[in-house]
Amino acid sequence: MNNRIAVAAEIEDLIEEIYERLDCIRELLWEVDDSLASRAEKYWLAHIDGALFNKSGVMGGSLITAADTLEELEEGEEV
Repeated sequence: MNNRIAVAAEIEDLIEEIYERLDCIRELLWEVDDSLASRAEKYWLAHIDGALFNKSGVMGGSLITAADTLEELEEGEEV
């Protein structure tokens, strides 16, 4: 059980790193092209967020998210 919790914590840290990189991508896109950045945020960046923690609260998203997987790991359920 403890191993599952440690794995969940490590995965959560890695997902936070992904979000930091996504923020960097957003900033770079906004620096060069507002229209392109806007489309990226509405589509593929939103899809990535929706599959992870859905921090932006976009409707839709994944049937099973990374947040769901982490919750199952922490509760000791089979994934």
